[in-house]
Amino acid sequence: SMTISATGQPAALKCPTGSEQVGELKADIPGCGLEGCNARYQDRYPDINSCLKGCKANSNCNGFSWAPMNDDPNHQGKSTCTLYDKDAPTSSWGNGKQLFCKKAISYAEQQRKEMDKLYQNNRKELKESLEKQKVERAQQHKEQMEEFNKQQQQNMNKMTQSMNKMHNQHLDAFTNKMGNLHSKHLEEFNNEMNNHREEFGNHIGRVKDELIQEMQKGFEENTNRNKLLNKINDIRNQQTDLEFQHKMLQQRNQQKRELNKNTNEIQERQAEWEEKQAQIQEERLEKRKEMMKERHEMRQDEHYQLMNGLKGFLTAFQNLWQHNLNEEKKHMVMKPALPAVGNRMNGMNRMNRMNRMNGMNPKQPAIGYETKLTNVDYNRPPPLLPPIPPLPPPEEK
Repeated sequence: SMTISATGQPAALKCPTGSEQVGELKADIPGCGLEGCNARYQDRYPDINSCLKGCKANSNCNGFSWAPMNDDPNHQGKSTCTLYDKDAPTSSWGNGKQLFCKKAISYAEQQRKEMDKLYQNNRKELKESLEKQKVERAQQHKEQMEEFNKQQQQNMNKMTQSMNKMHNQHLDAFTNKMGNLHSKHLEEFNNEMNNHREEFGNHIGRVKDELIQEMQKGFEENTNRNKLLNKINDIRNQQTDLEFQHKMLQQRNQQKRELNKNTNEIQERQAEWEEKQAQIQEERLEKRKEMMKERHEMRQDEHYQLMNGLKGFLTAFQNLWQHNLNEEKKHMVMKPALPAVGNRMNGMNRMNRMNRMNGMNPKQPAIGYETKLTNVDYNRPPPLLPPIPPLPPPEEK
């Protein structure tokens, strides 16, 4: 873990290739790290390079501290390698030779972390914006429904008052008409009765005259007299029956006419009321259809906004990815093609030669000519979201 300089003195420690020093000497984080206190000594990590390998092998490791032999006051006669999930020290410890190193992050990993951070921030902002719009639209819809219910209640109260008023008016008019008709029919009945009385009086007078003449002619005949008296009694009984039947017939006809008239008026009022109720129900259905249509349009607007937001985010993500790809192309190191000798290709087949020409397949080097310095990432991350499906067709109105 320590090199010897040309003067014979131990050279100063430094972080190995693939890591970077953070802080000054004696930089430290309290505690035994990710692996425990008994897994940090020279039997497992003999030098600082093995300590770096151990950190790379642990996916949770972001940094490590290396204290050479006898540098840790609590562990004399030992060297310590402590792995941490943090990449920066928080305190100091040791006799002055301890180093704190963090893993070097490649450009692709750094870009991937930045892209993930940007995606999380944009997703959080988009979610907050959608939640805020959803709450605002719900509040607006609630206020509209309260206003609609209030207006509907006012309309119902006004309609009830109007119906009661119309009912009272129709009832008063019906009462007045019934009174007038009763007076009129009573007067007609009295006139008819007077006419019948006069006719009956005339008839009785004629019968009496005839009876008197017959009685004068046959006064002496008792049998005829008794017959005439019986006939007079029969006629009087017939007169009483006829008057009673006539009166009952008139009352029955009068009641029948009044009943038909009242029935017609009630049927007309019932028809008017049913027509008004049907009109009210139709207006309610129209208002409900309008409310459902507005709610559908609001949901369509929310869907369009969400789809447009996702499209904008994916477009920005694609532009950022394309920018990073162009940056990687600028730093890509390509091995030059070997010159041809005569008609021979110097061991290169025709496919590799064509791929190494300028402008041909710039994304990767020729087959068989990759090097350790070739900065080509064949495992690019997949897209974060699937392609957006097409929007549904609008409903027919």
